[in-house]
Amino acid sequence: MRALVVTDFGATPELLDIQRPEPAAGEVRVRVRAASVNGFDNAVAAGYLKGMMEHRFPVVLGKDFAGEIDAVGADVDGFAVGDRVFGVVTKAHLGDGSFGEYVTVPTAVGLAKLPASIEFAEAASLGLAGAAAVASIDAAELTAGHTVLIVGATGGVGNQVVQLAARAGA
Repeated sequence: MRALVVTDFGATPELLDIQRPEPAAGEVRVRVRAASVNGFDNAVAAGYLKGMMEHRFPVVLGKDFAGEIDAVGADVDGFAVGDRVFGVVTKAHLGDGSFGEYVTVPTAVGLAKLPASIEFAEAASLGLAGAAAVASIDAAELTAGHTVLIVGATGGVGNQVVQLAARAGA
């Protein structure tokens, strides 16, 4: 499969052919249809996480994704081949990322079914930024009539915070 990878700490990302991943127990393999870029991805590519997380080179960049399940590992319930899904690659190590044709992800955390009414590109933009936006709104406990200043409203988190704050009536 083709993937955008780094082969060492601080190496320039490159598009390479690598082995297609196989899902382990509790994982599914997703045919990636869309992925989004986050600051985290830039930090990994620059080598800033050296010593903070295990790296299994080549590291496929990317955390957020949307696509269809094309293989299911052992001990997986609630997901099947053909399901439309989106989420965040949530593993204790770096290596498996969403900037490839396929990604394997655990079903226990960071994966959800995608309704047919939502496009893959829209869903891929929700992962890390969406979780941060929801957490921010929850922490602020906004209600109707509140006034809120959203610094960075044009960024990935900020533009979702604006929408959630408006929905809350702020």
